[in-house]
Amino acid sequence: MAKDTPYASKFLLERMDEFCDENKYCADCADYIVKTPDDIGSGVSHLVNTSPNIDVMFTDNVFEKPVSMSFTETQQCGGFIVLDGQVAMQIEGFDEEYVVKKGNLMLMTINKADCKATYSKGRIHMINFYVGASIMHRLDRKNNNFPIEVIKGKELVTKNMLWQLSTTPDMSKIICDICDSKLSGGILSFYINGKIIELLALIYSGYLERKLFYPGIKTYDLNSITKAAEIIEENMISPPSLIELAREVGINDNKLKKLFKKVFNNTVYGYLNEKRMIKARDMLIAGNVSVQQVAEAVGFKHSGYFCRLFKEKFSETPLEFMRKHGDS
Repeated sequence: MAKDTPYASKFLLERMDEFCDENKYCADCADYIVKTPDDIGSGVSHLVNTSPNIDVMFTDNVFEKPVSMSFTETQQCGGFIVLDGQVAMQIEGFDEEYVVKKGNLMLMTINKADCKATYSKGRIHMINFYVGASIMHRLDRKNNNFPIEVIKGKELVTKNMLWQLSTTPDMSKIICDICDSKLSGGILSFYINGKIIELLALIYSGYLERKLFYPGIKTYDLNSITKAAEIIEENMISPPSLIELAREVGINDNKLKKLFKKVFNNTVYGYLNEKRMIKARDMLIAGNVSVQQVAEAVGFKHSGYFCRLFKEKFSETPLEFMRKHGDS
């Protein structure tokens, strides 16, 4: 997102008068601001009721220390996207804590559960969206992936489900479209409503693609494999051992090796070296850095081994590559 792009919550706050003016705003739409208590931080959460079935909350807070909030959810569908900071979720019935980092999102259906959200110290910028079970059921009615059933003529969530994934460029574009919009009042609310539906369609499309592409892998295991890939990429200088990695994502090391190969068509550390080479390539193109500095930046103590892997990947030594492609 461009630096001069207004964040959604600030953007909506600037237009509060328009949202509250019934002459400009739909009478059946509500708009609320929740100010963060001064004793824990600063900022606001801005809730927009875009339609009878969709609520959207834009949150932009700065916490002085990690903050935990406990609450009970009933018949809840939707999710949240973390644009900055980190949110850890503990939900009744799930053994592990789900940590959603910057650039990731969580989709969920909740029948009834006690929940606890812990927000990291510093800035927390996120978008929550709440949608009616009828929308989720309509989205999923041919596949029966979501635990939603029609009971006495009404769509109801029958059990709890969580699904975590990284945002794609297309999803990020929708978020930027909302933040960049020059619309106001009821038109803005209507626009946000459409964008949230578009976002939900993309999320569910990605969900289906992963289920269809990896039909033999359970959702929990697939999420664990994806999380493992994120962990080793974020810690390429000092990656965890296979056993440590398996423990962190909640599956045994044999299953991790087998499923990782199936999903990424590479071993765990083969994948790590692939990501290392890509980062090294980008650093060499940027220039103003030595081969040894690049090697150390991507996790190699000895430049000789780094150079050998780089040449295997790009058919040139790092020095040859930098001379040919680097900025002078």
